[in-house]
Amino acid sequence: MQDKIEKYLEAARRAAEWTRQYLNADGSYKGTEHVVMGMFKAPLAMKTAGYEKEAERTLDYIEKRFFEDGDFNNGHCDPSFPLLNNYRNAWLCWGAHALGRDDLAKASGDYLESLVHPVFGGIPCRKEYHDRYQILDWGSTALGLVALSILGRKEVAVKCGEFFEKMLDEQPEPDERLYLRKLWFNGRLITVCQPHEVPEYLVDFQMPGMAYWYFGAAMAGLAKLYELTQDSRWLETADRIFGLTQKCRKEVYEDLTSGKVGWGSSWLYNATGDQKYADAVVKVADYQLKIQEPEGGWVRRPLFQSLDEQPLIFGIEVTQERVVWLNYYAQALSSK
Repeated sequence: MQDKIEKYLEAARRAAEWTRQYLNADGSYKGTEHVVMGMFKAPLAMKTAGYEKEAERTLDYIEKRFFEDGDFNNGHCDPSFPLLNNYRNAWLCWGAHALGRDDLAKASGDYLESLVHPVFGGIPCRKEYHDRYQILDWGSTALGLVALSILGRKEVAVKCGEFFEKMLDEQPEPDERLYLRKLWFNGRLITVCQPHEVPEYLVDFQMPGMAYWYFGAAMAGLAKLYELTQDSRWLETADRIFGLTQKCRKEVYEDLTSGKVGWGSSWLYNATGDQKYADAVVKVADYQLKIQEPEGGWVRRPLFQSLDEQPLIFGIEVTQERVVWLNYYAQALSSK
């Protein structure tokens, strides 16, 4: 196992170095200067990799360029995909906290907390002008739960945990698929979507091309909520989600999007010591190393086929995420 751990750490180091070559003097990244989507994982990733000064410089740039009233998505003419707004807010809140930027972490935490539904729990993809258009989203809630738990916001974090409990209880086809979104104004599960929207609205356990990260992000959020509350109810809920991964095709461990499944499993292994979670971490980590490019980065396949073809906006984002996960994998596997 020690050999694997060292390989994971070395892969993370190479990945961090690959992205670091594109860091501009002002803290932005080449090709992403006006696009928060291209650098929102950088503060946490570079801090995790040991490049704290670089992480702080990027966070300073993001604050000046994109941050307003608790929201990191206010850059002028920023084309970042808006349905990931609160997903990005949670990442940056988490990164600010890791860097000791309590001012930013508090302001962004306040913003996230203001968006949690008072009855159903959950966080919308983005803030809409009218409640009828707000969509409560599994992924935004999962990352929000991580950030809010890390900040110690127990009451609202529990509300997010309850969102996942209810979502699991309300699934109409629990052995076949997981629906990921609810309507804000009435709390109803959204079970109908356009074919091109499927990866955002559900995970079909036997359909190829699914986005498996939703499982792992929720598992991680619930593990962090357990750490905050010491209530085993949240580990039980996380394990229910882990159980859903067992219903999926083998790609649940062998896909680019499986990285978060490994993350969630690593935090559950930290919390429980259960070997099944460690086994999942190793399966995911080994595959992530298998698809790492020789240069150190990752390609968001099947959208792109090579590092040269892939815009830096995507390459930096997808690679810096794996810097974080690989370090977490190694840390968890070294702890027992």
